[in-house]
Amino acid sequence: MTGENTGDNPRRVLLKLSGEAFGGGKVGIDTTVVRRIAEEIVPAVKQGVQVAIVVGGGNFFRGAELQQAGIDRSRGDYMGMLGTVMNCLALQDFLEQEGQATRVQTAITMGQVAEPYIPLKAIRHLEKGRVVIFGAGAGMPYFSTDTVSIQRSLEIHCDEVLMGKNGVDGVYTADPRKIPGAIKLSSISYDEMLELASLGAQVLNNRSVELAKKYNVELEVLSSLNPIPGTVVKEVTKDMEGMLIKGVAKDTDVAVITILNVPDEPGTSFKIFGLLAQKNINVDIILQSTGRDGKKDISFTCAEGEAELAMRVLKESAHFSDVSVDTTCAKVSIVGAGMQSHSGVASKMFEALSNNNINIKMISTSEIKISCIIDRADADKAVGAIHDMLFD
Repeated sequence: MTGENTGDNPRRVLLKLSGEAFGGGKVGIDTTVVRRIAEEIVPAVKQGVQVAIVVGGGNFFRGAELQQAGIDRSRGDYMGMLGTVMNCLALQDFLEQEGQATRVQTAITMGQVAEPYIPLKAIRHLEKGRVVIFGAGAGMPYFSTDTVSIQRSLEIHCDEVLMGKNGVDGVYTADPRKIPGAIKLSSISYDEMLELASLGAQVLNNRSVELAKKYNVELEVLSSLNPIPGTVVKEVTKDMEGMLIKGVAKDTDVAVITILNVPDEPGTSFKIFGLLAQKNINVDIILQSTGRDGKKDISFTCAEGEAELAMRVLKESAHFSDVSVDTTCAKVSIVGAGMQSHSGVASKMFEALSNNNINIKMISTSEIKISCIIDRADADKAVGAIHDMLFD
């Protein structure tokens, strides 16, 4: 971590650290890695920077992954929160070995090992030159530590958030681990980052981007381990990189549900999607055919894990009999604000898919996004082909 305080107002930074980084790619804590992180933090504090830290718990537990293994999601999230506290205590120990006074505050009360989270007390610690580490996430399930980092930064009035990640050192035009020619971006707009996050890019949680955009939080995505500049996420400005497209993403958690012979009459769509909404089923792309003989067909996408419930709702509550589901699909998308003022981008995307004999099943567009539903087996090939076409 680098940085130097200048002037009478100390620079206050919230640093989010990846739990996976603490484990060195394995389950548990790699003490060599944690010691190195502590050694990089201390010089910044000595230069007058006030440092608060949020630590993830991915080296121990992730609620979403535990849910897939059969554990209740909320209970899995609480297990993940306890994992973050273990990481906090490890980092506190190494910081104090370096002579740096450190306090741990947790969103779940555990008085024998940490203070409760109290924003004003955290600010007071920072003003006294102490590092403050926040553990146990938000104290509630379904909140990522990315989102908690933005929330904590707002409460303790940080000047910026440094979002440390494991395995990447910024935002790239595609996953650099799979696309060797992926380009690291120096900056990206909130809207572009939000689209990429919601379309399958796993760099940032989309809720964290929404919160940062709403309150104009200065945010930089960078490596948890390598102190090099990352990617700044901010509002659109004239000095931002003049790239038409900022990224290509894929999402394989997709199912396509099709209802045949739907009555072509007012209120039918409301009936279908109203019932799905009541069951909290999120629908993405919707495609409706032209009516014929008083009937029409409707297709839509949802998460694969919600497809079975959606099918049951349509058959039992909406009383449609001719319903099918395709769980062999994926969504590939391109994102870029430059599409608003330049033509031909969609044509290049479709050309890349055509050249690789990849069939498009559905298409969805917005001002800064184009998404295509394709066969899941073609997803990686499609991302590579589109990236080569748009960034060569």
